[in-house]
Amino acid sequence: KNTNPGIRASLGKTPLPADISAYRLQLSNEILGEGQPAVYFNAGKTLHRGIETTINANLINQPGLPVSLLQVSASAALQNFSFKRYTNAQPDAFTGNDLPGVVPQTLTLNANAALRMGLYLNTTYYYFAKMPLNNANTDVAPAYHLLNVQTGYQRSFSKHWQIDLFAGVNNALHQKYSAFHNLNAPGRRYYNPAPERNFYVGVKLRAEYQRGK
Repeated sequence: KNTNPGIRASLGKTPLPADISAYRLQLSNEILGEGQPAVYFNAGKTLHRGIETTINANLINQPGLPVSLLQVSASAALQNFSFKRYTNAQPDAFTGNDLPGVVPQTLTLNANAALRMGLYLNTTYYYFAKMPLNNANTDVAPAYHLLNVQTGYQRSFSKHWQIDLFAGVNNALHQKYSAFHNLNAPGRRYYNPAPERNFYVGVKLRAEYQRGK
């Protein structure tokens, strides 16, 4: 049950189009999990408060220019989710504690650039703040940063064909983090390690045809 509305605003005609959302939700009987394998239960009451924003800038999009594409975007979220009443049987347990598994601050930055000759570069950066892993908030997952980069060469030939040669690196900052977490896991077995720095190369070949009327 949602007892409080949210607010959303869009600034689409500005030099940097933005979308901003703010909300305050009080929920009853929210489904939460604990343990591994997870056992699900209904929390008595939880309070969700947050602000989310996205900004996009299409700086260049002219195929005829030497730099034919330049796009940047950013999105951020502030999230404060907490227990108001843990369960009807234990109303005072964990009251005011943060809900486990909810990252309180996130940030995503993205930049894409391309040259008329066919070279391109795509980069994405993520930041995740530390977050609680159990209802008592005594254990937390540390904050971490991720950087993914891909570069390549894309070209059309023979009228209907397009080739894309690319290479990239994921987790370029060589961060150690958990891909997902087992919340409230017994024995503090919360973590499932994600891949460290890894590289890839590839090729795509695509045919483009238009059906006749």
